[in-house]
Amino acid sequence: MAAERIAVIVKEIKYWKENRLLPETYCDYLLALYTNGAAFSEEADNNIKIRQWTVLDVTHLILSLLMIPFSLLVLYFTEFASVLQLGILLLFFSYLVWIMNYFRKIGHPYLHVPLIASLLVLLLFTTFISKLILDSNMLQITVLISNFIYWFIVSKQRKIKYLQIISILAIIFTLLYTGFLYL
Repeated sequence: MAAERIAVIVKEIKYWKENRLLPETYCDYLLALYTNGAAFSEEADNNIKIRQWTVLDVTHLILSLLMIPFSLLVLYFTEFASVLQLGILLLFFSYLVWIMNYFRKIGHPYLHVPLIASLLVLLLFTTFISKLILDSNMLQITVLISNFIYWFIVSKQRKIKYLQIISILAIIFTLLYTGFLYL
């Protein structure tokens, strides 16, 4: 009998919430109170599902973080051929883009980790290619600034404030460095 009464009360509170008879925070509080938090976690934040972490998610997150030191290791601490180094970096970048799309599809809260890692690996990849093509400071600076502009564009599209700030600061520091370099 008590379960039936609670179900009726929860149904009534949901009706109040849908029709705005009570403020939403009051309804959320009452739902959490009467259902011991079960209905509140399901309906909070506009019906966003609370997702449990899986071993695969944690593994992908750790591998995303490790791609940056692995990329540095491949570039600066091995004596592989340049084509092999570029191939490995391209493989790392492809993996990070795949993980980023996977995290976006499942609504993972740490989508920023593979995004930032892929931007850094792309930076390493493009600077390494530009150094192979033509060992020129102006080309390196152009590649750096174009990468930071790309970061800014990505941060504007995805509305990531900290990446906007980092990209602006990186552009400023690069321009200041080049100004001091060519004085």
